[in-house]
Amino acid sequence: MDVSAFATSGGLGNALGAVGICFAFFFYFRGKKKKNLVFSNKEQVVIDAGIGVTRDEISVLFRNVPIERLTRSVFVFWNSGRDTIRAADIASADQVLIELPVGSQILQANIERSSRSAVGFRILTENNRFVRLAFDFLDFKDGANLSILHTAPSGSWKVRGCILGMSGEIKNWGPSTEDLEAFRTPEPEIKTWRRVARTIVVALVKYFLLLVPFFLLTGALAPASLVFLFPILGQPDTSAMLIPGQVNWFWFIFAVLGLILEYGYLVWNVLQKPPRSLTQ
Repeated sequence: MDVSAFATSGGLGNALGAVGICFAFFFYFRGKKKKNLVFSNKEQVVIDAGIGVTRDEISVLFRNVPIERLTRSVFVFWNSGRDTIRAADIASADQVLIELPVGSQILQANIERSSRSAVGFRILTENNRFVRLAFDFLDFKDGANLSILHTAPSGSWKVRGCILGMSGEIKNWGPSTEDLEAFRTPEPEIKTWRRVARTIVVALVKYFLLLVPFFLLTGALAPASLVFLFPILGQPDTSAMLIPGQVNWFWFIFAVLGLILEYGYLVWNVLQKPPRSLTQ
């Protein structure tokens, strides 16, 4: 079937209609506003007097107070949703706080930086086991970097709080994939060619699938170019639909769906990362 016959038979309209429906759903969910307070963290045990020694053999003081363990926890809180979170949205009976286990002690807590001073991100109260957080508002990608020195084991804390209009709890998006300033360490020295080779391999693995929809789109709209480069694709026993001069609408629809899915994946990855202003 040639292009004109396909168009007059109604196939073109059906194909474009299916693509239009996909775009409508995509942009609906893309533009849907929601509140989504999330956090990411990294930790480092600075001192642990219980590893390989006894209490009688070593004594560690923090501001002249004896301690057996010193852990630094860095948290990055931010709003990954496109709806503004306001101070009034924090439930008074379940405020945003970081809780340490019984028997541990918070030695110091500081806001290292915030996305901008206007959000008013601050530590409202602090005692031996709790750090209560507050802010005036958080727009999309607004947040703060918080550092806590404490005596609890790594990963023993809990983040609590209820945000009105947000479904679910404050989400832990796991250890940060970014290099938080507190834990930035130099990469081991490796030869230049190995570094370049590693970069190329990672890029190929990470972005190979991005090429698939463009390949399908080329085959759909310009099948002659692919048949010229790869003659086997034009043989009836391998791809009867890939015929020079004939638009392949099956490939076209899948190419558009692939582009939408990959764009959504990239957007999701961007939303899942802490704001660069808080991690660098």
